[in-house]
Amino acid sequence: MSLCDKAVLVTGACSGIGYAIAQELLKNNLKTLVVLDIHSKPECIDNWKDQYPKISIKYFMVNVAVDEEIKQCYEAIAKDLGTLDIVINCAGILDESDYVKMLNVNLGGVIGSTFRAIENMRKDVKGHGGVIVNISSILGLDPASVIPTYSATKHAIIAFHRSVSFGNDNMGIKFICICPGFTATPLYKNARKPGFYFNFGEEKLKMMKDANIKKQTPEVIAVGLVRLLDEAKNGSVWVIEDSEWREQTFPKLKY
Repeated sequence: MSLCDKAVLVTGACSGIGYAIAQELLKNNLKTLVVLDIHSKPECIDNWKDQYPKISIKYFMVNVAVDEEIKQCYEAIAKDLGTLDIVINCAGILDESDYVKMLNVNLGGVIGSTFRAIENMRKDVKGHGGVIVNISSILGLDPASVIPTYSATKHAIIAFHRSVSFGNDNMGIKFICICPGFTATPLYKNARKPGFYFNFGEEKLKMMKDANIKKQTPEVIAVGLVRLLDEAKNGSVWVIEDSEWREQTFPKLKY
């Protein structure tokens, strides 16, 4: 898929996987990059504008845990830019000590942004179709007892993705879900902090710390994701683990 005439929105694009995805999109000479993140003045935005002067880069300071902020942002985008072509929901946190916040960011943010993106894109109303990518995790397929709430949010993203992509061909929107394995990001470092393990005991804490987990780079995910924008089927779920991609299969939905 050529991105030269595309307007792409990425949430959580100022760090981690989201940052790598934004970088890869910019390398592919898209028309417009819209970034949603919680920081007031992220340095990366100015850097990108300097590095890619021909690309329109818009920044919106948005807390995706607050649905009203998402709504207002998408309304501003529609007024300023019109319709989007691609939306990639990357924003997420790992903080088992604040499960309400994590639910609101990881799950509420994805659901809220997806529904607003549908309103913007759907060609049976006013848009011209597009692609929506939601980032889950390998821990959305295999539960992790040491970070149960985080794992639950990622399971829920997959269920939401499979549900919203089913039987909605009239909208002209392709839905893709990505499940990265362990990736070298600040979020992964948070997972190894002892403060996140409640009363699980020393044995389980040691198990996590001593695990010989192979980590991949965010850049590997970003490169593959850009390829999947064109190649992936609607409703598909993709795993990237140890830098290798595979499509995850599920029983066919009945309704």
